[in-house]
Amino acid sequence: MKGFSVFILALTLVFVVAVKSHATLISSYSEIAGLVNTTVDFEDLGACVASGHQFSFGCGQPYTSIGLTMGVQFPDNVDIGSDSGGISVRSATVYTGGLNNQNFYFTSAQQAVGFYYQDSTANFIEIKAYDDLSNLLETHSLSGGNGYGGFTRDTADIYTIRIFGDHGTNQEAFDSRIYVDDISFLSSSVPVPDPAAVFLLGSACVLGAGLRRKFKK
Repeated sequence: MKGFSVFILALTLVFVVAVKSHATLISSYSEIAGLVNTTVDFEDLGACVASGHQFSFGCGQPYTSIGLTMGVQFPDNVDIGSDSGGISVRSATVYTGGLNNQNFYFTSAQQAVGFYYQDSTANFIEIKAYDDLSNLLETHSLSGGNGYGGFTRDTADIYTIRIFGDHGTNQEAFDSRIYVDDISFLSSSVPVPDPAAVFLLGSACVLGAGLRRKFKK
C-alpha cells in the first residue's frame, strides 16, 4: 500500500506542474473583447495634454478609482489607429541603449491585458508581465511600428505591465517614442484548464484505480 501512496503523490506533483498558469499572446482586440471588463481610452485627459504634464506630477493619477496607476508617461494628442482615436499616452524617458518604456500598475490581479501600440522606428517592442511580488511572469515580443498586443493568462495574477521599444540609438528612441492607447484588462479570474493537464489527470485517475485494485488483491 505504501508503494501505491508514493505513486499517487508523484502523479499529484506532476499534475500541479502541468497546470501552472501560462499566457496566450493576442494580436487584436476582438480576441479579448468578450473577456475584458475595463478599457481606458484616455479621452478624458485633454487638460493634461494642454498643460504638458506627466502622470504622477501635474496630471496626477486619474485612474486609481478603477485600479490603474500610470508610470511617468505623458498623455498626448496623437491618434495611433486605436478604436477611440484622439489622445494616447507616450513614453517620457529614453533609457541608455535606445529604449523607450511605459509602465502600468494594477491594484488587483488581472487575467487579460491588451492595448494598441505605436513605436514607428523600433526594432521590436517587448511586453513583460509581473506578479504582486515583481516576479516576471511572461515576456513577449511584438513587431515595431503599430498594432495591437497583449495576452491572457489562465488565472488572474498580473499586477504590472512594462512595455519597451528597442532602438539603435537614444536619439532614434527620443524621436519615435512609444505610444499606447485603449488599454483593456480583466480583473476577474476564470480558470481555463490546460488540455494536456486535463489528459494527464484523467490518465492518472485511470492508472491509479487500476493499481489500487492490484494492491488490494
